[in-house]
Amino acid sequence: MSIGHLIRQYQDLAAERPESFEWFDADVVRALGDLCARLDDDDIAGPEQLVIEVPAFVEAELLGWLGALGDRLASRDRAADERDVRRLALDLHRRTGDEFAIAVAMSRLASPLTALGDLKEALALRRQAFDGMIRLARRHEAPRREDRLREDRRSEARWRAATAEAEPLAELLVRLDRPLAALRVADRLVKALDPLEEEWSAEPYALALRLRARMLSRTGSHAEAVTVAEKAVEWFRHVGVSFEVAFTLNILSDIHHLAGDLTAALEASRQALDAARDDPSDQVTLGLAWGGLAVRHGNLGQWAQARDCLDEALAVDAPRSDLRAAHLRRLSDVLGRLRETEEALEVMLEAVDIDRDLVAADPGRHLPDLAIDLVNLGIRYTAAGRGAKAVYATEEAVKHYRDLVERDGSRSVDLAQAYGCLAERLAENGQAARAAAEAKRSAELYRQAGDPRLADALRALGTYLHTDGDHDASAAAMADAIDLFRTAGDLPGLAHVLFNAAVTARVCGRIDDALARARESAEIYQRLYDEGGAEWDLDLADALRLLGGIWEEARQFEHAITSLDRAVSLLERAYRPGDTDRGEQLAATLHNLSRYHEMAERFDRSLTLMRRSVSLYGELIQHDPVSFRSRLASAWLSLGVYLWRTGGLDECLSTLRLSVDLYREAGDRAGLAHALRMLSDRTAEAAGGEHGGEHGDTGENGGEDALGMLHEAMEILEDLALQRPEPYLPKLAMTIDSLAERLCERGAHREALPHAERAADIWAGLGDTDCLVGSLHRRLFILTCLGRDTEATVERLTEVQEDLAHTVRTLNDVAQELLGIGLLDQARRHLDRAAALWEIHVIQHPDADPMPCAHVLDSMATLLSRQGSPGEAAAAQREVVEIFEAGASADPDVFLGALAVVLDRLGGYLHDAGRDLDALPYQRRCVEIMERRAAHDPSRRPSLVTALDHLGELLTVLGHAEADAVRDRAATLRAALPTED
Repeated sequence: MSIGHLIRQYQDLAAERPESFEWFDADVVRALGDLCARLDDDDIAGPEQLVIEVPAFVEAELLGWLGALGDRLASRDRAADERDVRRLALDLHRRTGDEFAIAVAMSRLASPLTALGDLKEALALRRQAFDGMIRLARRHEAPRREDRLREDRRSEARWRAATAEAEPLAELLVRLDRPLAALRVADRLVKALDPLEEEWSAEPYALALRLRARMLSRTGSHAEAVTVAEKAVEWFRHVGVSFEVAFTLNILSDIHHLAGDLTAALEASRQALDAARDDPSDQVTLGLAWGGLAVRHGNLGQWAQARDCLDEALAVDAPRSDLRAAHLRRLSDVLGRLRETEEALEVMLEAVDIDRDLVAADPGRHLPDLAIDLVNLGIRYTAAGRGAKAVYATEEAVKHYRDLVERDGSRSVDLAQAYGCLAERLAENGQAARAAAEAKRSAELYRQAGDPRLADALRALGTYLHTDGDHDASAAAMADAIDLFRTAGDLPGLAHVLFNAAVTARVCGRIDDALARARESAEIYQRLYDEGGAEWDLDLADALRLLGGIWEEARQFEHAITSLDRAVSLLERAYRPGDTDRGEQLAATLHNLSRYHEMAERFDRSLTLMRRSVSLYGELIQHDPVSFRSRLASAWLSLGVYLWRTGGLDECLSTLRLSVDLYREAGDRAGLAHALRMLSDRTAEAAGGEHGGEHGDTGENGGEDALGMLHEAMEILEDLALQRPEPYLPKLAMTIDSLAERLCERGAHREALPHAERAADIWAGLGDTDCLVGSLHRRLFILTCLGRDTEATVERLTEVQEDLAHTVRTLNDVAQELLGIGLLDQARRHLDRAAALWEIHVIQHPDADPMPCAHVLDSMATLLSRQGSPGEAAAAQREVVEIFEAGASADPDVFLGALAVVLDRLGGYLHDAGRDLDALPYQRRCVEIMERRAAHDPSRRPSLVTALDHLGELLTVLGHAEADAVRDRAATLRAALPTED
């Protein structure tokens, strides 16, 4: 008997006995009838049953059937139909007046609403459900002793329901970018459960603590999150639920990872594995624990250990389970990193095979996994050199993503990404035209979704069209219908499209095309401005600014300055006080023009322009504080940089403080982090060396302040990087590097070490080899200062840099730093290692550039001299001189100045060794070179004076008649040098 037939029978009963079936009114009948008409027979089928004329039974039967129907529709991924069923069930529950059942029904309705993207209503329902469950759970209505047991059971059920509801509510708030509100939900639950003393309350309390730890981590409060998660672990241990202990330890591992403590994350995952082993019957938890440990080994670059862990996970996974497919997916990635290409492909094929079986049983749940694994399979086929199969696999992924989009339109960006992957596979397979067609689909979907990956899709599209030789089509992909506008004679439209095409070409790195398009756009706008006047001044200024930016990228700063000078002149004439549009353009153009003059090393002009920009932003902020506060802060920041470059450190510090304050007021955290870093650098400079005590509150306190600013900048960037790794993760790594460097300068090497290691981990994860080398350089220096083993770091440098010559340079640089702080023995070890590596490099590359060797020898000479062995120092320096003499013969412009310096040093070492006669010819040659260079460039005269001093001293020791003349000449030149204020 179908539910429709039952409804008709109950409808007849309701007509006969309306006083017993008041809730079963016409609205309910109509709603149920509409629902049954819309669903398939299979959806609404139910067992045959007798009609029992008991209102409570009728009510329970209908509500139970609706709940089961909703569950059935959810399992079939039919969110819209499930929503309608859940909404009807909620309406019926509201008629019954059962508050707890109403709260549960609200929670169930929120699920399909979330899946359909109706997050606002879903959030409102979850809030009401959670509030209601908490309120009902706190009620204690059992006045009679015999009712208390029943009431206790009811209270337990309600508290458990409230605990279960808190998690999806918090996750929904996080999804809506409201992590603090999510944390308040967890806090409320913890506080509500904390006073309970019943034995059953321990598990809900532990769950609440775990949720709070996760939400704390989402807000960036990692240290507190760790403490709370550890407390949750202890409570779960008290309850004795092994899988919950393991799961919570895995969450603790995630928190450590987010905090950058990869070692602690690894240890927590190991503890999770130990907890999972406590219950051998729970193979799923054990497999998850092995998989989590594999991830942590991967985070540390320990790919062999990660592979071993995944092998263990697969040994306990159910044969054809989704968990096994997930572990195979991860193992394939690990094997790929280990360059075990064929094995990685075989593993991915097995994962896809499992996915296919799972999809056959439950397509709604498992089709997304099959789609992404087919994309990964395409990557593995490509790595194995099987391009055609890579294309086939990715085409199938695209087909599945199309099916998913038909069911859920929010997955359109997944389809766009799949189109992009297919385009990439096609291009790798030499099918540029087809690649362009797929890239167009990708770009269009990204455009429709407003997704930021549109820029990359367009860049890729331009590349594929360029590869296909269709350059006109490439331009059309980046700027619409230039030829159509040109044919139609639509000058404004043409100018606009040319402007867009120039921007796109610039993004794609086609600077010549960008210049041609930008020039033509500016010429058309100039024509329109000449004919129409002020109507076109902003457009012309925009085109000139774009042209200047492209000239900048071409490193043609004079052309860039000319373009922006025209734009400034135009906007200065057009600007009137209160005109925020033209004022904004003028201020921004002055800012950029100032930057170009800085690049051309015209700092005074740069300073004047930036002061004007700051003044203008100051006027604009009076009209619109919200829009212009951050821009004024940016202008103050640039002004501070130019003041520093021109020697105005005091004014620079004041200016940078203003910038920091403005960024705080604007709530611009990214700008604030940048300004704090700049202010930290300048504050540290003012606090140290010759500046100490000359700049107000700097000095020792200034050094502490500088560190505090870096810590604050780091905390800000950590939060931002959690939300948007690009572009904030590289900035975070740079800030951590700066913090490590600053601590090193203060001798706090032990404190600096974890920062240097964390920065290196981030750079490694980003694949930025140059920055990684810098962090490894700093780590090597710190480890050396601490007297720790440096072998692993040197090996890592060698691996990253690939060319041994680069490693030699790095070791020499570290040795130079060690010499600077008097750690001679440690410097010697690095120089010896550098020399050994150089010998290996020369064997491999007999024609290698000898300059790295020269620098190592020069450092060794310095070290030997400081160790009281000037004769050995002179021998090393003589080899340096020979290398630079050869360089100066081949390219005097590059090497002659450096040759003079090393000659001077050699003369000094020989003099210290008591070999003044041997030193004399080197010192004379040094002076000769210096004189020739000073004759062409007066800025080199101070170096000539120093060389003459050294020669005069040497001649005096030798009793040479020429000594007085040389010393007099040095004195005469010194007197003629400009004096510093």
